[in-house]
Amino acid sequence: DRRTALREVGILFQNPDHQIIFPTVIEEMSFGVEQQGCAKEEAKKIAESVLARFRVPHWRDIYIDMLSQGQKHLVCLMAIVAMKPRLLILDEPYVGLDIPTRRQMRRYLRHYEGALLLVTHQPEDLAEFQQLVWLERGSVVDKGPNESVLPRYVAEMARLGMQDDIADLAE
Repeated sequence: DRRTALREVGILFQNPDHQIIFPTVIEEMSFGVEQQGCAKEEAKKIAESVLARFRVPHWRDIYIDMLSQGQKHLVCLMAIVAMKPRLLILDEPYVGLDIPTRRQMRRYLRHYEGALLLVTHQPEDLAEFQQLVWLERGSVVDKGPNESVLPRYVAEMARLGMQDDIADLAE
């Protein structure tokens, strides 16, 4: 059941250009809600409330190609949030984001009412997550509470010579 699937799982791709299909922010944000069975005008109201929650109501009629990559990424997140999925899958959500957009996205994700599944190679992006699953070549290497899995992951990356990438975490 497609509509049920849209309510259960939302996916935020790493590259917003692989996700965006409409020219304006409001069209992009209301499309998914319409696909869930909501009337067009109601879907726009829901999208507008999400824009207000993210403190960017002035983006409503902006053409997406006028936005930065980080802003496009935020539009994709807002479009998914408008659909209220129970599980939000995030594929490298912070790659290429400027500092203010990264902070805004982190702030929102901290308060997301559903479950989050974050796919990342960056240990610093995992600090606020309770449970981690460490995958290598499609197999589970370790899983469990953040405080046990993350240090082992960081140590292994250091052992493999990736100290520069994890220097901040080792301190």
